[in-house]
Amino acid sequence: MDSLTSKSSIVQSVVVAYELLNFLANKGRPQRVTDIANHLSMTKARVSRHLSTLASLQLVVKTPDNRGYRLGSKLFSLSTAAMDQYEITNITDRYLTLLKNKISKPLFLSVPAGGDAVVASTVTIPGEKIYPEILRGYRYTVPVSPTARLTLAFSSSAIRERVISRRTEKEVSSEFEPNQFRRNLKNIQKNFFEYDEDPYRAGFSALVVPIFNHIEGLEAVITILWKKQSCDTEEYKNIFHSTLDTAITISSVLGSEIMTKNMQQACE
Repeated sequence: MDSLTSKSSIVQSVVVAYELLNFLANKGRPQRVTDIANHLSMTKARVSRHLSTLASLQLVVKTPDNRGYRLGSKLFSLSTAAMDQYEITNITDRYLTLLKNKISKPLFLSVPAGGDAVVASTVTIPGEKIYPEILRGYRYTVPVSPTARLTLAFSSSAIRERVISRRTEKEVSSEFEPNQFRRNLKNIQKNFFEYDEDPYRAGFSALVVPIFNHIEGLEAVITILWKKQSCDTEEYKNIFHSTLDTAITISSVLGSEIMTKNMQQACE
């Protein structure tokens, strides 16, 4: 009985640790113990104990004023190791290479990260340089990045609103208009792709399509890049349909049925 109790206690501690880390990740900014406790319906004393343990492991860290906690540096090394072992890149490698050979354009695969998109792998064209340079581990954010916009469009509503709120606060004096941005995200959800003629003002166009998993959630994103105005209408159609077909095929391999069918219908 004591052994079972002990095991139950250990499992519960892991669950609480996950909930704390997940809460901090989704909030995207330091949080006070009181706010964490209220959100997770726990006592402040219990939350403090868990945070202290996580802090000793460098998984969280106190803010300089000691009023809150944020994610710790240790998570960066863990995320790098997780990306090295991430199964999706092994699954998609063959399909993305075939796609690159068919359309003769560089591309990259990214994965969702709290509403942003992080590059998981790249497939380049020998001798063709892209700017901005695409590096594994690079993080794309809204509103500029079409990759991040599509990623956010298929994220949960809670993550979407957090990111929009954060961006609104950062860009008070800019042209970012949250309601228009929400409408743009709805269009992406409806059409299952995003296209931007020159998102970074660097002379490159981008086409982005989603990959879904067996629980019909966003698993990854394919982004195709090419020199602005370097392809005509027919070539663009080939790029679009080839990329979409690849995303549908991979989604089907991952077990998606509903979103795969919706993608096929939306782009017919």
